[in-house]
Amino acid sequence: MNVFQLRSVEGPMCLSLGQGFTTVGQTIGNTFVLNNASISGYHCEIEVADKEVRIRDLQSTNGTFINEQPITEAVLYTGQILQLGSLQFRLECTEVTIAVPPISKPVREEKETARLANGALACSIFPQLPATVACGHCKKPYHLSALRVIQLASAKRKKPLFFCPACNGQCHPLFKLDEPRESFLSELPKKIGSRIRRLFR
Repeated sequence: MNVFQLRSVEGPMCLSLGQGFTTVGQTIGNTFVLNNASISGYHCEIEVADKEVRIRDLQSTNGTFINEQPITEAVLYTGQILQLGSLQFRLECTEVTIAVPPISKPVREEKETARLANGALACSIFPQLPATVACGHCKKPYHLSALRVIQLASAKRKKPLFFCPACNGQCHPLFKLDEPRESFLSELPKKIGSRIRRLFR
């Protein structure tokens, strides 16, 4: 992208030109209002289109010149002198590169599923309790007490539906349980799982 400026040859004045049309003159309503007796009310029109600056004289009294040559319409190139009445400006051009950084997607950290001392899956909400069901959507394991329960008023289905508290996905019993150990605690997930499966039938 090119940024054009008209910098005064004799003073600190600088006119920054944007894309499209601008006008220069003494009358309020111009893009650039120059309070100088040699400038007409509407002196000239400047058109900026990407890499080109075009000047059009608006029938000014004292004329519009490029490198001391009178013009009615002409292209003004970088380094050339534009004279409006008695005021002189040099065209400067700066190339600006706008870099848009790539949008990186956040990395989702997968947390390792917690387990109890006996090796059974732990509930995502109550880690001290064994998981007996898992969400069919987010796959998180839960104890039955952590679920949202909906009882449908239907004669065909009297058993409740269980839903995930995180994503509202429907939960299903865990059919694959860890190998039980010869203790009451190792048998507990299996017994609870058996009861939960009966609820979902």
